[in-house]
Amino acid sequence: MSTGSLLCCLAPGWRNGRRDGFKIRWRQLHEGSSPLPGTTRFFFGRGHRANPPNPMDTLARALLPTLLHELANTTQLLTGLHALTTMAGGDELLASHEDDLARAGNDAQRLGWLLGVLGAAGGHDVLLARREQAGLDWIVTLVAKAARREERHLPTAPASLPRLMGCTPDGWSVPWIVGSLLWQVGEQPHPGAWHFRMEADGWRLVLPGCNPAEFVEQVPGATLVDRTDGPGADLLLPAQYLSQP
Repeated sequence: MSTGSLLCCLAPGWRNGRRDGFKIRWRQLHEGSSPLPGTTRFFFGRGHRANPPNPMDTLARALLPTLLHELANTTQLLTGLHALTTMAGGDELLASHEDDLARAGNDAQRLGWLLGVLGAAGGHDVLLARREQAGLDWIVTLVAKAARREERHLPTAPASLPRLMGCTPDGWSVPWIVGSLLWQVGEQPHPGAWHFRMEADGWRLVLPGCNPAEFVEQVPGATLVDRTDGPGADLLLPAQYLSQP
C-alpha cells in the first residue's frame, strides 16, 4: 500500500475535499486567516498547515517499523485473495482459502487496534470506546518482535497474561506502560523473567530492573509498592482493570 493510500484510509470520513467551503469568514477585526504577530505556523508541503508535531514516544518509534511490516504482509494477503475473485472459478478458489481469509481478518483487527494505540500514544484518541481483552498480549508480542528486530534481549514473558477489562480507563495505557517498561528493561544485558501477580490490593507487575515511577501517573489508581525481592518498586494496578487469563 502506498503512503498516499494509507493516508486516505486513515483520514476521517467527513473529509470530502471541500472543507474550504466550511471555513468561517471573519472581517478584519477578528483573527482569521491572518494570524496575530508572533503566531508561529508550521507548513507541511504546499499550502497545508499543522500544529507543531509532538515528539514520538520512544516505544512508538521502536514499534512502528515492525507494525508497518505486519500491515504490509496482511495487505499483500488480502490483495491476493481479492485477485482470486476476478479469476475464472474464483468462488471455488476463494472457498479453498477460507483459513487465509479468517487469518487476515483476525490480523486486521489486531493490527488496527495496535495502530490506534500508537496514535493514542501520540496524543490522538482514535480508539475512542474500543476495548480489546487481548490488548496486553498484543502489545507484549509486538514489543518482542521489535526487540528481535533490534537484537535487544527482553525478559522471559509469562505463559499467559491477564485480560484487559472494559473498565480500564482508556483501553490502551495499561498495556502501553507494560510495553514501555519491557523495552526499558531490554536495555540491560541479562534481564530476568517477569509476571503479573494478583494480590489483595490489585495486580502487581513484577518486572526486575524496571523503573515504573515515571509511568505511574499515566494510569488512574496505579500506585508504587516496595519490591519484595530487592530494592526499588513494583507497579500496582487496580484489581478491576485486569482479569485472570
